[in-house]
Amino acid sequence: MTLDEIQQGVLNHWLVQHRKALFRLTPVQIQSESMGSARLARQEMDSLIAIGLDKATAWSEAMWLVLQAPPTPEEVDEGAG
Repeated sequence: MTLDEIQQGVLNHWLVQHRKALFRLTPVQIQSESMGSARLARQEMDSLIAIGLDKATAWSEAMWLVLQAPPTPEEVDEGAG
């Protein structure tokens, strides 16, 4: 999966499961945080592939990193400082 595909999956998950929390963030924060989650998942997936897992299994393990709620505005502000 590409970063863009993973990011889209993150955004879809947030929209379906965490709509209220998502709309507490600005559009710029949403894009930044969703791409950060996508990068983390992709790095985990690549690490799992490097130790011998196939792509499908690696993705099924790494996707749990992105199946969480978006950060709160306070968490985003803490990360920026």
